[in-house]
Amino acid sequence: VTATFTVPHDYSGPPPIANVTDVSSTTVDTNTTNNTATVETTLNRDADVAISKSVSPAAVLVGQPTTFTVVVTNHGPARATGLVVQDLLPAGLSLVLASPSQGSYAEATGAWTIGTLLTTESATLTLTATVTVAGAITNRALVVARDQPDPVASNNSAAAIVNGAANADVGVTKIADRPAP
Repeated sequence: VTATFTVPHDYSGPPPIANVTDVSSTTVDTNTTNNTATVETTLNRDADVAISKSVSPAAVLVGQPTTFTVVVTNHGPARATGLVVQDLLPAGLSLVLASPSQGSYAEATGAWTIGTLLTTESATLTLTATVTVAGAITNRALVVARDQPDPVASNNSAAAIVNGAANADVGVTKIADRPAP
């Protein structure tokens, strides 16, 4: 008798997994010590979640919009569950629109609740914001929750910088030396 046990690639249950196979027969078996076999396999539950972030345009006038794009990718080998990324806009940026491809975004906390990403899957969050101050403004995104261990912590955050340029304030004053020539 041959038994096959297949574990789904995105399995996230507790390791190890034991597969027990028993054999029986209607014929008398004089050696029953070899009628059971057990194989134990430890599963890799790691889920390498990576973030990339970009901004376009990277330089705008104060009062103008810019768009941040955050892409979260699960490089596996296991699926990522309970996934939450935080991207709270810093001072100098005022949120206009948040568009997550999956899950939901909470403006007050910056929490993007993604949920589950299977291996090689990605989710995208687009944040359109108005620049309210002049100067360089750094916007960061980072993984704040997940159910699986992440073997590569160095790719769990990303940042993008937008430069706000002050609007020119040009004024003209005209004075006539003789109001009624």
